[in-house]
Amino acid sequence: MLSIQDLINKAVKEEDRFINVSIEKMKGEIKLRIPPTKEIDELKEKHIKDYEELMFDLVYNCCAEPALNDNKLLEHFNCKDTPYMVVEKVFGLGIASNLAELVLDEKNAENSIKKVDTKVDAIKN
Repeated sequence: MLSIQDLINKAVKEEDRFINVSIEKMKGEIKLRIPPTKEIDELKEKHIKDYEELMFDLVYNCCAEPALNDNKLLEHFNCKDTPYMVVEKVFGLGIASNLAELVLDEKNAENSIKKVDTKVDAIKN
Protein backbone atom coordinates (compact mmCIF):
# COMPACT_ATOMS: atom_id res chain seq x y z
CA MET A 1 0.00 0.00 0.00
CA LEU A 2 1.09 3.54 -0.66
CA SER A 3 1.76 5.53 2.48
CA ILE A 4 1.08 9.24 2.93
CA GLN A 5 4.80 9.86 2.46
CA ASP A 6 4.71 7.83 -0.79
CA LEU A 7 1.85 10.02 -2.04
CA ILE A 8 3.83 13.13 -1.20
CA ASN A 9 7.01 11.84 -2.83
CA LYS A 10 5.37 10.29 -5.89
CA ALA A 11 2.72 12.88 -6.72
CA VAL A 12 2.11 12.85 -10.46
CA LYS A 13 3.48 15.82 -12.33
CA GLU A 14 2.28 15.80 -15.90
CA GLU A 15 4.79 16.94 -18.46
CA ASP A 16 4.63 17.05 -22.22
CA ARG A 17 5.99 13.98 -23.93
CA PHE A 18 6.75 13.63 -27.63
CA ILE A 19 6.44 10.78 -30.11
CA ASN A 20 7.46 10.53 -33.76
CA VAL A 21 4.83 9.23 -36.15
CA SER A 22 5.36 7.94 -39.67
CA ILE A 23 2.65 8.85 -42.17
CA GLU A 24 3.03 6.34 -44.95
CA LYS A 25 0.75 8.13 -47.41
CA MET A 26 2.93 11.25 -47.14
CA LYS A 27 6.20 9.31 -46.95
CA GLY A 28 7.38 11.28 -43.96
CA GLU A 29 7.26 11.76 -40.22
CA ILE A 30 5.79 14.28 -37.82
CA LYS A 31 6.41 14.82 -34.12
CA LEU A 32 3.35 14.80 -31.85
CA ARG A 33 3.18 16.20 -28.34
CA ILE A 34 1.22 14.19 -25.77
CA PRO A 35 -0.38 17.01 -23.76
CA PRO A 36 -1.49 17.16 -20.13
CA THR A 37 -4.92 15.73 -19.33
CA LYS A 38 -6.25 19.20 -18.49
CA GLU A 39 -5.51 20.44 -22.02
CA ILE A 40 -7.35 17.47 -23.55
CA ASP A 41 -10.32 18.05 -21.23
CA GLU A 42 -10.46 21.74 -22.25
CA LEU A 43 -10.55 20.77 -25.93
CA LYS A 44 -13.29 18.22 -25.25
CA GLU A 45 -15.34 20.92 -23.52
CA LYS A 46 -14.72 23.40 -26.36
CA HIS A 47 -15.93 20.91 -28.99
CA ILE A 48 -18.52 19.07 -26.93
CA LYS A 49 -20.93 18.80 -29.88
CA ASP A 50 -18.51 18.20 -32.75
CA TYR A 51 -16.15 15.23 -32.49
CA GLU A 52 -14.48 15.93 -35.86
CA GLU A 53 -13.55 19.46 -34.81
CA LEU A 54 -12.21 18.05 -31.53
CA MET A 55 -9.95 15.69 -33.48
CA PHE A 56 -8.72 18.46 -35.78
CA ASP A 57 -8.06 20.84 -32.87
CA LEU A 58 -6.28 18.13 -30.88
CA VAL A 59 -3.95 17.31 -33.79
CA TYR A 60 -3.45 21.02 -34.53
CA ASN A 61 -2.39 21.66 -30.93
CA CYS A 62 -0.28 18.51 -30.62
CA CYS A 63 1.65 18.60 -33.88
CA ALA A 64 5.03 19.87 -32.67
CA GLU A 65 6.94 19.40 -35.93
CA PRO A 66 6.05 20.71 -38.36
CA ALA A 67 4.13 23.44 -36.56
CA LEU A 68 0.70 23.67 -38.16
CA ASN A 69 0.21 27.27 -37.05
CA ASP A 70 2.57 28.48 -39.77
CA ASN A 71 1.07 31.56 -41.49
CA LYS A 72 2.06 30.37 -44.96
CA LEU A 73 0.28 27.05 -44.39
CA LEU A 74 -2.84 28.70 -42.93
CA GLU A 75 -3.03 31.22 -45.78
CA HIS A 76 -2.49 28.57 -48.45
CA PHE A 77 -5.40 26.48 -47.15
CA ASN A 78 -7.53 29.53 -46.25
CA CYS A 79 -7.75 28.57 -42.56
CA LYS A 80 -6.93 31.84 -40.82
CA ASP A 81 -10.37 32.05 -39.14
CA THR A 82 -10.39 28.46 -37.86
CA PRO A 83 -6.72 27.42 -37.88
CA TYR A 84 -7.31 23.85 -36.63
CA MET A 85 -9.23 23.09 -39.85
CA VAL A 86 -5.84 23.04 -41.62
CA VAL A 87 -5.49 19.52 -40.18
CA GLU A 88 -8.29 18.22 -42.41
CA LYS A 89 -6.87 19.99 -45.46
CA VAL A 90 -3.34 18.66 -44.90
CA PHE A 91 -3.97 15.14 -43.59
CA GLY A 92 -7.57 14.35 -44.55
CA LEU A 93 -10.17 12.93 -42.21
CA GLY A 94 -8.73 9.40 -41.99
CA ILE A 95 -5.17 10.30 -41.04
CA ALA A 96 -6.35 13.13 -38.78
CA SER A 97 -8.64 10.71 -36.96
CA ASN A 98 -5.82 8.19 -36.53
CA LEU A 99 -3.46 10.88 -35.23
CA ALA A 100 -6.02 12.10 -32.70
CA GLU A 101 -6.73 8.55 -31.53
CA LEU A 102 -2.99 7.92 -31.20
CA VAL A 103 -2.59 10.98 -28.97
CA LEU A 104 -5.53 9.86 -26.81
CA ASP A 105 -4.30 6.25 -26.66
CA GLU A 106 -0.81 7.39 -25.64
CA LYS A 107 -2.33 9.58 -22.92
CA ASN A 108 -4.52 6.73 -21.66
CA ALA A 109 -1.53 4.38 -21.55
CA GLU A 110 0.40 6.98 -19.59
CA ASN A 111 -2.43 7.19 -17.05
CA SER A 112 -3.06 3.46 -16.85
CA ILE A 113 -4.05 1.73 -13.66
CA LYS A 114 -4.59 -1.94 -12.90
CA LYS A 115 -6.98 -3.65 -10.58
CA VAL A 116 -5.14 -5.69 -7.96
CA ASP A 117 -6.39 -9.26 -7.83
CA THR A 118 -7.47 -9.91 -4.25
CA LYS A 119 -8.79 -13.45 -4.72
CA VAL A 120 -7.46 -16.01 -2.33
CA ASP A 121 -6.44 -19.32 -3.85
CA ALA A 122 -8.94 -22.07 -3.09
CA ILE A 123 -7.87 -24.30 -0.25
CA LYS A 124 -7.52 -27.86 -1.41
CA ASN A 125 -8.52 -30.68 0.97
